[in-house]
Parts: sequence; structure tokens; C-alpha cells
Amino acid sequence: MSAPGLFRVAQMPPTFIRLTPERPSLLPYLPLYKAVLRGDVREVARCWLADAVKTRITLNADRALHVAVGTGTANHIVEYLLAKMSDDQVRLRNNDGNNVLAVAAIVGNVEAAKMIMGRLPELIDVKNNNNYVPLIEAARHGHKKMVKYLLPFSESYLLSEDRPTDKTRVFFVHLLIIAGFYDLAIKQVLSHGSLAVSELYPGETLLSAIARKPSAFPSGRKLRSYQKGVYIYWHGISVMGIQKMMTNISSCIRRMMTSISSFIRNYMPHSLIIAITLFQSRWRFVYSIIGEKKWMYRQKIFLVKLLCMEIISRSNDETAYSRLKQPLLLAATLGAHEVVEEIVKSFPDAVLFANEENHGAFHLAVINFHEAVFNLIFEMNGHRHLLLMSQDNSGSNILHLAGNLAPQYQLNRIPGAALQMQRELQWFEEVEKVVPPTFREDKNAQGKTPAMVFAEEHQGLVKEGEKWMKDVATSCSVATALIATVVFSAAITVPGGNNNFGHPNFYKEIAFTIFGIADSISLFSSTGAIFMFLSILTARYADSDFLYALPKRLILGLFLLFLSVTAMMVAFGATVYLVFTEEKQNWVLGLVIGSAILSVSVFAYSQFPLLLDLTISTYGPSIFGKQSPGMLYEI
Repeated sequence: MSAPGLFRVAQMPPTFIRLTPERPSLLPYLPLYKAVLRGDVREVARCWLADAVKTRITLNADRALHVAVGTGTANHIVEYLLAKMSDDQVRLRNNDGNNVLAVAAIVGNVEAAKMIMGRLPELIDVKNNNNYVPLIEAARHGHKKMVKYLLPFSESYLLSEDRPTDKTRVFFVHLLIIAGFYDLAIKQVLSHGSLAVSELYPGETLLSAIARKPSAFPSGRKLRSYQKGVYIYWHGISVMGIQKMMTNISSCIRRMMTSISSFIRNYMPHSLIIAITLFQSRWRFVYSIIGEKKWMYRQKIFLVKLLCMEIISRSNDETAYSRLKQPLLLAATLGAHEVVEEIVKSFPDAVLFANEENHGAFHLAVINFHEAVFNLIFEMNGHRHLLLMSQDNSGSNILHLAGNLAPQYQLNRIPGAALQMQRELQWFEEVEKVVPPTFREDKNAQGKTPAMVFAEEHQGLVKEGEKWMKDVATSCSVATALIATVVFSAAITVPGGNNNFGHPNFYKEIAFTIFGIADSISLFSSTGAIFMFLSILTARYADSDFLYALPKRLILGLFLLFLSVTAMMVAFGATVYLVFTEEKQNWVLGLVIGSAILSVSVFAYSQFPLLLDLTISTYGPSIFGKQSPGMLYEI
């Protein structure tokens, strides 16, 4: 129990804590409790009472040794207390039934566990009130080092798998998969192949546990654009190759930095030093997202293949059907296309599996908007449309399902209601290309065609998209109008004034030429942006307009706005350089350029992500289509 928890106990009215011989007051042990939490062994020795080794010092009946082990940092106190306690006192448990080894497993205190195991190794098999031994608690709380330490001592406990009604080892490996310890899970399955066909409870196998973790696969992680590009580019490089490359790059950078360190300190601009530092940190980032995650990805793929292989080799058709159906449909629902692909490769008839609503893997992919799973249809042969011809219990075909509104968690991944509507239209059109033409006019049990379903389901999103587009256009129109006003005034009021002949005083200066060109570009681009934003405000906002018409106008408007801001800052910088600088010092030029870059960068930081998302969504490559060579399944 934590110190704040004890404080709350101390603040309770006396009626809430009844003092009995079995439940003595905690207050005499408060100094000892605080000393253990601080890790002050001298204070622990000073506050030590005769019965402190066996008396609870928290409301949860934790002894001093429980608290010391639970801190994870007071192992010197653990060693001190173990020396003062008898074996029976070390065996004491708290109200949760946890002995000190179980507490060490829960918090991941390996050092304390080693000391306790050296004293009382039999604690490894003692169960708490939840019927869990320390090994299970370590796996439940995700402490890999603790699991690896306790596992060799717990084989006798795990051997209970030989009893048909006991699912001990299956439960343990299930926890390893949930925690992401795939290497440990692989070792268990390699040693005990029957785990693949064992069920923790009806329908729940180890393969189902993997299917519930789509985030461990690249398709299930939300990465930024450059992270996805980096991952795809390096997909064929081994982890050892990445490590070797990173080591060589780091070594070269260190030698370079050492040899020119004096030059850097005296002459290199501070910004360049920052740039080099960011470059080094970016390489470390590349290694972190590629090396570690790629290695975990390969482990998980291998585990999926291993489980599928064991299921096929140890089962008849009926058993294979029962063990593979739930994981396949679950993976399709959650978007783990790698699991779907491996199951279909191992058992081709799995593509025909359907749930109680007669939804197959591709129907579930469409319902939940998982394009990576749906793309597997393009790896089928020319008869792939046969897999999409079934109707569900409500008479809806797969195009009806594509007309439904996407789940909210999928919509939240896309910024802006207009982009969300655009993605909905893309989904519907791509599914429409795959299905036979007759599907477009089929009616479900409610007498609705797919187009009717789409229109009804997206009425609210169309209104939200219209409001979002108009809000963006209105805000940008105001900014663009101000820019146009400023640059028009600047064009009339020539910097430096005119001479007696009506000519600008600085017309021979290069900076004046730069001013004239930049001011003209800013004026024309801001005027064009105003027209684009006005066209958005006066659009009809039909469903189909969100696919190309409206996004194109917004892209062009934002681009012209960005161009006008940039040109305006260039014109302003040229004006300041002309009017307020007589000797044209370089430091003034650097200051003006730096200020202009800062302003443009702030604008780009706030608006460029939206422009990039719009451009990629409208003009970028389709997310649909065949992703890998070869055939996944042939009918």
C-alpha cells in the first residue's frame, strides 16, 4: 500500500478502523513504513520494534519486507530484513495472499527475487488468492526479465498441462502473447506443440490471442508518413544489418566530431551543430522503429506460422476448422491482415469461413474499413468475385456493407470531416469496382440499394463535412484578404519614395527588383486564393463533390495562400533591407532572412499538415490494390 493510501486511512474517523488484537493500530509502525519507502536502512534499524517482522504495517496486511520488495529500489533493506527474519516470517502473506516473492514478481524486482529464492525456493509454487503463482503474476504484469528468471524454477508447476482439464501452460503462453513476449512464446510452442490446438476456453486459442494484437503488426500501427516510408524502404534489411550500419555511422560521426571539435566550437554556427545533433538522433530513431519493431514483427509472424503449422499437423479438418475460424474472423475484424494471410496460406478453405451473420473475412474487412485485409482479395485469382457473392442474414451484399458509415475509431484516424467523407467515397467506389455490376442494383431486406444505403448512412457526415469546409474557407479567406490588402498597398507606396522624375529611388537596387517580383506574386496568389475559397463557400456540397471537386479547390486555395504568405515575407524583408539599412551589413540581411523564415515556418507548421493530408488523399497512390506478387489463394 502506498503512503498516500495510509494517509487516507489515518484521516478516517475512528469508527472506520476498529482496533482488535487481530487488527492492531498501524500508527506505531508509521515511522518504519516511511523509512522503508525512503530506503533509509539506518532509520529502519532505529524504528525497528520487536514484533515488526511479523506485524502488518499497512491496511493490506503488508509486512515491512513486502513494502521493501514492492518499492523496487530498497533491495538493501530487503537484504537487511531477510537477515533478521525466520523462514516462517518470510512466508507470511498479505490480504491478497501474496508472499514476498509474488510481490517481487508483480513489481518486477528481479534482484529481490533472487535473494528470496536463495532463502526459500519453495515460494515459487505458492498461489495467491487469485490462484496465481509468482511466474503468472510476472507475466500478467509484463515483466520479461522476471519471467525469464522464474521460468526455469516453475517447470513443475507448468507440467500440469499433462492433465487434460488443466490449462496452466496455455494460460501462461496466452499471457506471454498479451505482454508481447513472442520469443518466449515461440520457445514454449516449439517445446509443447499441443499448445497450438489447446483452448483456454471455447473458441479462445493462442492464435486468437495474437489476432487480438494488431498493433504489433505494421498494418495495425498508426505511423506518420515518413515512418511508414522508412519502414517500407528498409523492409528487406535484417536487424543485424541495421545494427552494423548504425555502428559504422556512429563511429564515423564520433571520429569526425573529435577531429574538428575545435573548429566547431570556434567557427561552426550553433544552428549547424543543432542540425548535426538532430541528424544523429534521427538515425537513432530510425533504428528504434526499424530494428526493435521489425524484430518483434518477425517474431510474431513466425509465431503465427508455427501455430498454423502445428494446428494443421495435429488436427483433422473439423478440428482445424474450429481452431482457425475464430482467429481468422477476429483478425479480419481488427485489421491484422498478416494473420489472415498466414491462416489462408496454411488452410486455403479458411477464406470460406463466416460468422453467425454470414460475414466472411472480406465482409468484416469492409464493415470495419481495414483496407490491408481487403487488399488480399487482389491476391486471389480471376474467380475472386465468387468469394464476395454471398449475402448476409439481412440480404445485404458486400457493396451494401461498404455503404455503411465507418466505425468511429476509423473516422477519428482521418483529420477533418471532409477528408473522412472522401475516404468513405473511396471505399465505396473501390468495392464497387470489384463486385459484379448487378450488385449495384441489388436490394437488401429493407428494399434499399447500396447507393441508397450510402446516402442515408452519410447524411450526418455530409453536413459535418460542409461545415468543416466552410469554416476552413472562411478563416483562410479572411487571412488571404488581409494579405492582398497589405501587398496592394505596398505596391502603390514604393519603398524609399520617388525622385523628382517620378522614378523610385531604389529602382537600381537588386533588393528593389526582388521586392517588386515578390509583391506581385503575393498579390496575384492571394487574389487567386480568395477566388478558390469563395468557390468552396458557394459549392453545392453533393456527396460526390467530396471525392475530388472540393478537396482540389481547398488544396489549390491553401497552396496559393502559402505562396502569398511566403512572397509577402520576401517583399517585406526586401523593403526593410532597402529602407532601414544604409551600409547593407550582412548581419542585418541575416536577421531579416531569419525573421522571414521563422514567420513562414510557423504558418507552414500549422497549415502544411492539412495541405499534405489533402494532397496525399486526393492525388496519392490508392490504398487499394494488389500489395505483393503471387497468388494467395486459387479456387
